[in-house]
Amino acid sequence: HDEVAELREEVAMMQQELLTHRKVLEQFLELREGCMTVLSSARVISEVGDKIAEIELSLAGVSDNAARHGRAISKLTEQQVRTQETLDAIVRAVKRIDRSRSRCRESSAGDLPP
Repeated sequence: HDEVAELREEVAMMQQELLTHRKVLEQFLELREGCMTVLSSARVISEVGDKIAEIELSLAGVSDNAARHGRAISKLTEQQVRTQETLDAIVRAVKRIDRSRSRCRESSAGDLPP
């Protein structure tokens, strides 16, 4: 019976060791799952970083375009002011010419005998 008792004791110890190893393995698998989650999150963060870099580059392009458009609008505004000034000068000149012709006609009409 001693041999059977020893075997039972050894089996009980092995069973306890097996349970301990099982718990350690479960903890390891949980840790592995956590690491995989962290790794996946790191990939997502890296992808987000790449997207942010792309967006920043696009925003820089938009900013450059906005600055170019602003300069173009400013030049167009200046050109419009000069064009308006030129048109105003032309209108004044035409009015002066018209008044001058009107005076010439009036003085010509006054020279004619009735």
